[in-house]
Amino acid sequence: MNPTTPIMMNRLNSPDAEGGCLCGAVRFRVTGQPLALSRCHCESCRRAVGSAGVGWSIFRREEVTVVRGSLAQYRSSAQALRTFCGNCGTSISYESSDEPAQVALATATFDEPERFSPSREVWLEHKLSWELLNQSLMSYDRGSSE
Repeated sequence: MNPTTPIMMNRLNSPDAEGGCLCGAVRFRVTGQPLALSRCHCESCRRAVGSAGVGWSIFRREEVTVVRGSLAQYRSSAQALRTFCGNCGTSISYESSDEPAQVALATATFDEPERFSPSREVWLEHKLSWELLNQSLMSYDRGSSE
């Protein structure tokens, strides 16, 4: 997604959901239901957000709109484009060239992140040894399409 690409967010059982960065310069909205709700442990995601794992809420691109501000971009690999607030650095989204019709939004950036609890944990082969797994979730050594 480029800085001018609209992004919109959705709550479960609600028409819209909103979120944004730490400083408030970037705000986004989603409509529709998430396609997937994941917690990723891959090294790239961990380094991008500075955490042991990151929750991603995946939506159709047309359901995501940036309603305030603009997003800075970083291509973390040939397939991955990450966006963030250029002011405070908050990670906002992840896009894969393998799934161009989808945008993964950092779940914790939603105003009500509890609405988007993960249903699976992915890339466990990269998980830090001290990070605990949620045993009630499906888990995958790599991506959930394995």
